[in-house]
Amino acid sequence: MDKLRWLHLSDIHCGQRGERTRWPTARAPFLSDLKEQMQTLGPPDLILVSGDLAFSGQKREYEQLKERLDAITAATGGNPLWVVVPGNHDLRWPEPGDATARGLRSYPDDPDVRRAVHSTKSETQRYLRKLFTDYERFFREYILSRWQARSDELQLDYKFGGLPGDFLLRIEQHGLRLGIVGLNSAFLQLGGDDYERRLSLEPEQVPGDLPQFVEDTDAALLMMHHPPSWLSPRSHRLFEQELYPPGRFLGCLFGHMHGHRATTELGASGQPRRYLQASSLFGLEHYGHAHEERVSGYTIYELLRTSPSEGKLSRFVRTAVFLEDGALRFVDDLRAGPAGQTLTVSLRSRRGVDSTMPTAERTPALLSPSQTAIANPFSHSGRLTDPSLFIGRKEILRQLFEDLRCGGNRALLGPAQIGKSSLLSMVCALGPERLRFEPSAFVYLNLQIIDDDGDFFDALCHKLGIAPCRGYKLERQLSQRRVVLCLDEVEKLQSERFPVAVREQLRGLADGADAPLTLLLASRVPLDKLFPDAPDRTSPLYNVVPPLTVPPFSDAECRELLSTRLHGSGVTFVEPEIAQLIETSHGHPATLVAAAATLFDQHRGRR
Repeated sequence: MDKLRWLHLSDIHCGQRGERTRWPTARAPFLSDLKEQMQTLGPPDLILVSGDLAFSGQKREYEQLKERLDAITAATGGNPLWVVVPGNHDLRWPEPGDATARGLRSYPDDPDVRRAVHSTKSETQRYLRKLFTDYERFFREYILSRWQARSDELQLDYKFGGLPGDFLLRIEQHGLRLGIVGLNSAFLQLGGDDYERRLSLEPEQVPGDLPQFVEDTDAALLMMHHPPSWLSPRSHRLFEQELYPPGRFLGCLFGHMHGHRATTELGASGQPRRYLQASSLFGLEHYGHAHEERVSGYTIYELLRTSPSEGKLSRFVRTAVFLEDGALRFVDDLRAGPAGQTLTVSLRSRRGVDSTMPTAERTPALLSPSQTAIANPFSHSGRLTDPSLFIGRKEILRQLFEDLRCGGNRALLGPAQIGKSSLLSMVCALGPERLRFEPSAFVYLNLQIIDDDGDFFDALCHKLGIAPCRGYKLERQLSQRRVVLCLDEVEKLQSERFPVAVREQLRGLADGADAPLTLLLASRVPLDKLFPDAPDRTSPLYNVVPPLTVPPFSDAECRELLSTRLHGSGVTFVEPEIAQLIETSHGHPATLVAAAATLFDQHRGRR
């Protein structure tokens, strides 16, 4: 049976005030209750801790913490994998008046400060990492060493970002592949002031292609310390649009607020955002001048696959209470709802997932047959980043890689949603193996999210891992490199916010056999029509970027897309239906997928 179970802990605050009495009083009742719950439900596969493991980020606190974590592991009766992110108590706060700390206060409004924080070569990032020195030592010695020891057993792979706590982690166990994205939300909380709506998370903190990473899992979790409401308005907007758009994650796990809470947001897209907040594990008993009460306890989650594209997520909340005689006990927290809450969730259907599970295991126990629903395999639209989902276009890819191997530039031309963006992504995904280039040699930029020429060069340099520059300085930085720059929605360069100098520099960097830059552009309009540059002023961009038309799907490609998406869904399209889909769509991929989605829902309704 495909099932994963994890504990969610938070705000341990090892080394806090009152430590000599608070943890010793709670230790035995907590470990006893945890052992009893694990004997009933089964041991956890993972223990996730959403920050504030220590109280002031000092080495001695982490040494005490290791003993505590060992005791928790023993109480579970299993061998869970620990996964942690830092909180605002896991760094050593700088001295009052520290100049760098003062400068970081302008982070939300100053793009130069933001670039410095997320540049691996900057003194600012080194300054921040130093504040997390003892946390990082603990992470290497206690957490990472266990990841490395079990990497083969769990098919575990991971990648780290620039700040401590930024990582991508993927594990596979009991038939489920789970992705965990860790993000450091605490790097700006450098003191005891009120930081609500002043913190930040950046897409740049993710060490890789986030959509592609998530697509290669059955389900993914986002872990951080603070709730999203603590992010600045700018960062909160980026969080919702680029980090956690609706439906991307199974849920976002966090702590900091010292209380249980689970909420689901359902907006215009119809896709959910779930927020799973944990109470403290005997962290600070009171908070602030008003001595606000904090809740102590822990949460158990269980994810069970019920079909190739659906599962059940169950939640069990345990809370510490003092009885009338002063004894500490753990109980089901009725304020968090009934014990063992269960809801149906969507899982991603990956190739190789067994679609022949017994019916009893595939049907959610809490739903009647009329309530069960097969996920529509044609609901995925837009740019594809996972090569396993990419269909057809073999000849175009062959030609593109042949051109790129020789340093030839290309402009992909075709109407909207014909598949140009997906082709750019496939070049980035498959290029390192096909061309034997380093992965860092492939840069994808969607110009829709670029504001102006300054933003363009900042984004390009960030993707290249170099300090912001343009002109000759940029050419000098690229002189010893080979870069394939994939520019999507190139029509944006027509805007008055992008002077002709941008195209001049792109041409200069991409013109000639020894040019450091190879351009692969995606446009709905031929470049000579898009940029009718004055010939007496400068050489036009289109002269060095020959067009390559992206045609509609062939009959065979249409059929391949339909059969691949329908595989394992339990629905079959008959030949007249397939022929009608191909004829009405004229081979346009997005039109074909939309029509197939409608037909699939009709079949599902009949079932």
